[in-house]
Amino acid sequence: MGIDLTFSKSDLEGFFSPQGVVIAGASNNEKSLAYQAMLRLISGFKGNVYPVNPKYREVLGLKCYPDVVEVPDDADLCVIIVPAKVVPDIVDSCGVKGIKNVVVVSAGFAEIGGEGIKLQEKVVEIARKYNVRILGPNCLGTINPRNGLDYMFLPIKKMPKATPGYVGHITQSGAFGTTFIDIATKQGLGLSKFVAIGNAADLDEVDFLKYFGDDEETKVVLLYLERSHRKFFDIAKKVSRTTPIVLLRAGRTKAGAAAAASHTASIAHEGADKILDAACEQMGIIRGYDWEEALDYAKIFSYCDELPESNRVTIITDGGGAGVMASDAVELFDLEMAKFEKNTEKALEEKFPVHYAKINPIDLTGNATTEDFITALDIVSQDRNVDSIVFIPLPGVPNMNVKELIDQMQPVVERCEKPISACTMGGSEADKLSELLENIGIPSFPTPERAVKAISALTKYSKYLSKFKK
Repeated sequence: MGIDLTFSKSDLEGFFSPQGVVIAGASNNEKSLAYQAMLRLISGFKGNVYPVNPKYREVLGLKCYPDVVEVPDDADLCVIIVPAKVVPDIVDSCGVKGIKNVVVVSAGFAEIGGEGIKLQEKVVEIARKYNVRILGPNCLGTINPRNGLDYMFLPIKKMPKATPGYVGHITQSGAFGTTFIDIATKQGLGLSKFVAIGNAADLDEVDFLKYFGDDEETKVVLLYLERSHRKFFDIAKKVSRTTPIVLLRAGRTKAGAAAAASHTASIAHEGADKILDAACEQMGIIRGYDWEEALDYAKIFSYCDELPESNRVTIITDGGGAGVMASDAVELFDLEMAKFEKNTEKALEEKFPVHYAKINPIDLTGNATTEDFITALDIVSQDRNVDSIVFIPLPGVPNMNVKELIDQMQPVVERCEKPISACTMGGSEADKLSELLENIGIPSFPTPERAVKAISALTKYSKYLSKFKK
């Protein structure tokens, strides 16, 4: 399974930055998967697209070739969307043509057992004969938002294209991956690159994890897996030294493990989850135990360039209840409420009226002004006892202007060398504030608990890296 750990990033570059892409099985039938894949690809890809199908002379306005061997020589990626029984012949044609990167979208292989297993083995055997690398089968393939590479078979009107960003996503489940893209796009969270590995008959999560670890555009790797093995941990241990890894592992229960086996031919076993916990802690992998956690952790790592020195957190809010909830979360997630330096206490006393709570959490009350928030943030960001900040502005107070707050915050944020997460609770005004905060590089979450928990992930990763500092 997979290739040797010594392979270089360039070995997989063709799956993300091809010069020309072949769509084998291209069709003019709007109901076909291949048609939708073609439509997505030609709507933004910066390279050349070559449809292949002996039934057509033209597909979506492009010349259609009868066989892969007849496409132009700049084609270096072939996407196969045909019935499973035809796949071996097309892989053979790719080998003859010299196309080394092949994505098999087609299902009907090891995931169905029996003859499907034999067919999958045949595809891999043919690929190895020509030194061709196979992604899939039974997968969605790859996406690179920066060059427009996207051949998913989902209609664009139902599934928006991913925006460029810094999350590298590796998934066994196409459904999970597309839903992540959908939600991430809605939240303004962008992808560096995406790969759905499906059955992973040849290339697997280990190969792409190493690729993302070497990728300058990837600040965090988010994995959805239904299995784990020693080879994965061997490379994860290396990658996590430079790139944070967030893992969402399904198949944690007996029922889930059985479902995984029929989904992507994965094998899990009862009791493996506790072993996985221990392994992740040793390797510096951050586990997200559900969808929400995984997405939040990927988000904060993609936004925050700075890591906390330790676990001491300061909360700034204009809502007492929000401050209490955040304080509870600090303790629940193994963090600590920061105790201010004397000069910080003095500055807060001088700047704020007596009815403001000037200890941690700082509560500016319903009288809070835009300037109050800026002052509090500026003062505590300089405190050496503060490692990270949770910022909870409730935008409904009468003396705060959301746009003015962001405009005045930006220079403070730019000189702050500590991670900041925000919580924006409420309706349309809170949504507006959340978007503006993220525009200046502060990740925003809908509840105090999630804002604090995201900081805890940064802190846990920072603690892991501290073991390697001289």
